[in-house]
Amino acid sequence: MQAQQTALHVVSHNIANANTEGYSVQRANLKTTTPFGMPSLTTSAEPGQIGTGVKVDSITRSRDEFLDFYIRKETSTLENYKAREQFLSQIETVFTEPSDTGIGTLLTRFWDAWQGLATNPESSTSRELVRSNALALCEGIRHNYTQLEDIEASISDLIQNQVFEVSSILKQIADLNEQIKAVTIGGKNPNDLMDRRDLLLDQLSQRFSIKTKPTDFNGIELYGYEDYVDENGITKTREVKLITDTKVEQIMYFISDAVITDSNGNSINKKIS
Repeated sequence: MQAQQTALHVVSHNIANANTEGYSVQRANLKTTTPFGMPSLTTSAEPGQIGTGVKVDSITRSRDEFLDFYIRKETSTLENYKAREQFLSQIETVFTEPSDTGIGTLLTRFWDAWQGLATNPESSTSRELVRSNALALCEGIRHNYTQLEDIEASISDLIQNQVFEVSSILKQIADLNEQIKAVTIGGKNPNDLMDRRDLLLDQLSQRFSIKTKPTDFNGIELYGYEDYVDENGITKTREVKLITDTKVEQIMYFISDAVITDSNGNSINKKIS
């Protein structure tokens, strides 16, 4: 009855967390207890051992690490292209091509005005037309340049915010690693803590590609990837350790010209992808 009551508690916990983000369904694994009547020199022959009941052997999560790995991998790819699409769409709205006010149209009018001046160089009207079209072209280029600068500034602000968010996530993962290892050493399965850590890993995979390696007592090491140029000028990719169990090694965000902070809080300016 105690074992079944524990199983009911697990079911109740699952129902209560049905809408909890990142929660994995848990199950109580039942196991028969040691039977009565183990053979020995002093016991008489019995027709069979007498069962002594059932116990809860463990409470585990219904989670597939293989699926987690590929979901995070594809999530990183998806978010990468979504970010590209977002900013390229903003750039596309700046140039508004083809249109009557676009740079292409202004260039066409500018060269047409010069062509008219070449055929009639003494005409004041042709000269004024060249001047007005040149001013319109310069104003159009200046306007587009200003808008591109504004987009660049907004992207820089976004990168800075993302760096702070990644820093917070990495610190939380390191803290959860410490708690998970302590509970595991105590002989229990830290299911809810591991769910919280997996949720943070899912959120981190939306920023850049990650890789995890298991360590003792359900701990993990966390890796990212960076591009670098070797001595032959060839661009290659290598793993960079972000977390070792309970220690944050460095904070990285994989966007060109991002700011990387080492474990001492020092900024490292470095172009990565």
